[in-house]
Amino acid sequence: MWKLFFCLLVCSGIAFADEADDQMPQRPGTRDCISLAGLDRTRVVNDDTILFYMKGNLVYSNTLPRTCRGLKRTDALSYKTSLSSLCNVDVISGLRRSAGSFYPAVRCGLGMFVPIEEDEVALLLAEPELKPEPGLADPEIEAPSEGATEADVGSD
Repeated sequence: MWKLFFCLLVCSGIAFADEADDQMPQRPGTRDCISLAGLDRTRVVNDDTILFYMKGNLVYSNTLPRTCRGLKRTDALSYKTSLSSLCNVDVISGLRRSAGSFYPAVRCGLGMFVPIEEDEVALLLAEPELKPEPGLADPEIEAPSEGATEADVGSD
């Protein structure tokens, strides 16, 4: 009986240690959610990263937990939320334009919102492999009007 108890105690300690090792240290200011009222615009950097430009010159980088193949080639982003925030548990849709209408092309889960400086933004946008292919739209999406809970916003 004691051996079983000891094994359970040791094994559970190992499991907790593994969970703690999986958690990477976060940069100060990292957030689970951002306010939609404070959101100015977004920009898709590549299939892994979206920049969220806030009113007041603050920029959050959101590295998606999984690569969202085709996101960079979309024309707009869409999201639905019942809250006044966009959170790391929310899903966004990349939309493509066809015959004057938008249709969903990809769906992607969001990650944590990490504040970054302007020099980091410039580095992200300057990466040669991250630049859009010729002829493809570079999604830069305006934020919804205040109080909106669903957005289908395109860029021209």
